[in-house]
Amino acid sequence: MPILALPNIPWPDSRAAALIWVTAARRSDEIRRLNVGCVRREWAPEMRDEHGVPIEPAEELCYLRIPTNKMRGEFYVPVPAYVADAIEVWESVRPPNQGTLLDRKTHKPTQYLFQYRNDLLGEKFLNGSVIPLLCKLAGVSQTDVRPADYLASGTRYYGHLDAQNGHGSSRYRQTLRTYRSPPVEAQVSSGR
Repeated sequence: MPILALPNIPWPDSRAAALIWVTAARRSDEIRRLNVGCVRREWAPEMRDEHGVPIEPAEELCYLRIPTNKMRGEFYVPVPAYVADAIEVWESVRPPNQGTLLDRKTHKPTQYLFQYRNDLLGEKFLNGSVIPLLCKLAGVSQTDVRPADYLASGTRYYGHLDAQNGHGSSRYRQTLRTYRSPPVEAQVSSGR
């Protein structure tokens, strides 16, 4: 199934939010607080990852600017071009005459990407709607999972599309490697 044809997510804002969650391995609050214009298609030498390490350029990737959070300042994560496309589709249809909202972390006026009618995307929208939908599509149980399973369940479903090509952030690729390795109990019983 093509990644841009997400079933049951016909709205451009929801599609963009779901793709960001699946590919960038970001917390729902970080996704909610993304600014308009947060995606860059060209690499720049000043781009740093969440650990302050310079990001290496890659032709097939775009870069998502993550806003200041409780642990660090602004930083970039690489994302596949189809994520940038989905964000740009939403930006093209997003109502243009919205006011700015005061960011609760930086206390600066902000034009949020996921802002509609001067309201920020609901706090429970991703965790209560989008993530359960992706879990259902991926066949992941929502009742008996470890927290890491719940966080990356979308990557289980869509991750093979990017992992084969090396796309996505290192955190995303690490999550995929975690899911592909057998549980510790299986390693012990097999003599590994």
